[in-house]
Parts: sequence; C-alpha cells; structure tokens
Amino acid sequence: MNGGSVDMITNGVLHLESEPADAQVIDYSPGLLPPHIALLVGSGIRPDVAKQRGYRSVTSKADLKALGFSDRQLRLPALVIPVYGVTGEIALCQARPDAPRIDKRGKVVKYETPAESKMAVDVPPMARNS
Repeated sequence: MNGGSVDMITNGVLHLESEPADAQVIDYSPGLLPPHIALLVGSGIRPDVAKQRGYRSVTSKADLKALGFSDRQLRLPALVIPVYGVTGEIALCQARPDAPRIDKRGKVVKYETPAESKMAVDVPPMARNS
C-alpha cells in the first residue's frame, strides 16, 4: 500500500487519495466495518492476508458469545482475528473491540482472548502453504 491517506471506504473497498493516474482501490472483505479496514491498513495488513485469515467485524454479542467470550468481554463492535493452530484449524479467535475495557489494574485490554481458552501458536494459512 502506498501510504496514501484513506479517502473513502464503501462496501469493504478502500479508496486512497492520490492523483487520478495513481488512484488505488483496495478490496477488503465486505465483512469488515470501515474503522476495522482503516485499522488493518494502518497496520500494513494486505487485503489478501485479511481475507485468507478470516478477519471480520462483529456487531452482535451473540456472535462473540458463540466464540467463547464471557459477558464482560462482549464489547462491540469488534474486529475478530482467528488464531490458527499447527494443524491448520482455528484454535481460537481474539477480539479487538473498538472501545476496549479496563481491567482491575486499570490497564486497557486491547485484545480479548475467550475466557477459559488456552493460547495457541498462530500458524496462519499462508505460512502453512509455504
């Protein structure tokens, strides 16, 4: 990505400001909200990587609950990030809520991991196909 500023995001498609000859359209999954697309762009995560990893936006507490998150972790909207195990299955998902909670020590919980889950080594699909 060229580092241009975000001009507009519509239906999962990012349009970057630039000269007409250099205009770029970057197609992210339509399952992502504009703030989450902007977050991925800012983190340098390409659309093909986001799609292959299965990144998606969640706007329903029931969807987060189904992934194993506890009531205190149900903060919406959130970017859901699958974590793949060494055999290629999704071992768990992490959630990055737009408005993170503050823990008992007063620290911001930027990424939520489902209650009672065990961490896993993340081996994304692109690494397994190499």
